[in-house]
Amino acid sequence: MRHGAGRTARALMVACVSTLLMSCAARTTVREDGGRPGMLAERTPLWVESSAWTFQGAGGMAYTTAHYRVLTTVQRELLRDRLPGFAEASLARFSEAFPEMPRPTGGLEVFVLSSRPEWERFVTEVYGSEGLERYRAIERGGFTQRGRAVLWDIGVQDTMAILAHEGWHQYAQV
Repeated sequence: MRHGAGRTARALMVACVSTLLMSCAARTTVREDGGRPGMLAERTPLWVESSAWTFQGAGGMAYTTAHYRVLTTVQRELLRDRLPGFAEASLARFSEAFPEMPRPTGGLEVFVLSSRPEWERFVTEVYGSEGLERYRAIERGGFTQRGRAVLWDIGVQDTMAILAHEGWHQYAQV
C-alpha cells in the first residue's frame, strides 16, 4: 500500500478476507449453458457465464461476472467454481468498507493458474522474460499489474486469501 493508508486499511482488509472466507462457503452455481443465477452466501444472486479456456494446452474455464473475467486452469472443483463469486464478494465488501472510493471502471481480469510452473509460463508469455525476472521473487500467490491479477493455486484457503488481497489492489488501483 502507498503513503501510509497503511495499518488501518490492512487491518480492515484482513477482517474482510476472514469474513469473506467464511461467508463464501456456500458454493456458487455455474453452468456452461450461458450462465444461470447462482447463490453466494445464500442471499446475493450472482450471474456467471462460463466457457472453456486453455492456456498452452492446459484446459480450463473462463468465467464472466458483472465486474470480473476470471480465467483459470485450476482443476480442483472446490476452488475453481468459487473463484468468480469470491471475487465479486470481495469487491462488494471493499465497496461497503470504503464507500468514498470509486469502484474500478471497466472489467477486471483475474488469472488463476494451476501451478507455479504454469504461472511462470503465463507471466513470460504475457509480460516477457523481464516480467518473469521481476515477479520470480514471489514465493506464494501472485501479483496485480495494471488491474490484472495473476496468481497460482496454493491451496483453497490460501488462494482465496491471495485473491482477496489482489482484489484489494485492483479495487484501490494501487
